[in-house]
Amino acid sequence: VYMRQGRVSVIYGTADGPGTKDDLWGQGLDGLAGLAESGDGFGATVEIGDFDGDGYEDLAVAAPTEALSGLPRVGIVSLIPGSASGLTASGDTLWYQDKANIAGVGQPNDRFGFALRAVDADGDGRDDLAMGAPQFTEPPASPSPNSGEVALIYGTAGGLSASGDELWSQATSGVTGNPQSGDRFGGAL
Repeated sequence: VYMRQGRVSVIYGTADGPGTKDDLWGQGLDGLAGLAESGDGFGATVEIGDFDGDGYEDLAVAAPTEALSGLPRVGIVSLIPGSASGLTASGDTLWYQDKANIAGVGQPNDRFGFALRAVDADGDGRDDLAMGAPQFTEPPASPSPNSGEVALIYGTAGGLSASGDELWSQATSGVTGNPQSGDRFGGAL
């Protein structure tokens, strides 16, 4: 029995309000990437944005307590593309630290995806996705537990792209403050 694995229900709107068309999304359901496991928390945070600029809203869904590589509560974010007929698992992607070309290293209890925010940070007409990991410990050499960080992944015509992604924390040059235990930078975006 899987407990607290999480699901997201989407009810599509009509000109008169909520309609009768709906979807139920979960890791491994209907072709969606990922594997549902107890405690993943899929759907704990959601955000919509047009990350590929095609005119259809895409859905970002976080599972901030997802375990990765045997490490607890590292966290992942699923991106479900929008289309003329609604959301589709075709072309969905998973985003997490330790993924090829993504800045940062996933650590136990980071809770990557705890907060999500779609924003056109570079002004190119496509939304970009900011993902908070408020329980990240910075820096490992002299730990400040739960100081937090935020990853920013840019939208392109092909959807989100690891190219040029950024990682922000209070240890980043130009960011006010210093990482301290319990800051939880990225806990809200």
